[in-house]
Amino acid sequence: MACDQGRVYVNERPAKSSATLKVGDLVHLELGSRAVTVKVLTVPTGAVPAQDASSLYELIEELKRQAEILEWLEE
Repeated sequence: MACDQGRVYVNERPAKSSATLKVGDLVHLELGSRAVTVKVLTVPTGAVPAQDASSLYELIEELKRQAEILEWLEE
């Protein structure tokens, strides 16, 4: 859904939900008042327990926007 709304980028290109990630890819997510960029460290071959998910990526940048800025961006 986020991909279909243009809120996910892989290596600075809009991503489709079918995109295949590789180690080293940069993934940028626009999540409402937050924008997050992570680097893929490993790509699992199966299910990963939630408590282990953070070991799959490295946080590169996280931005938090104020509500006033979001209102301006939506116009």
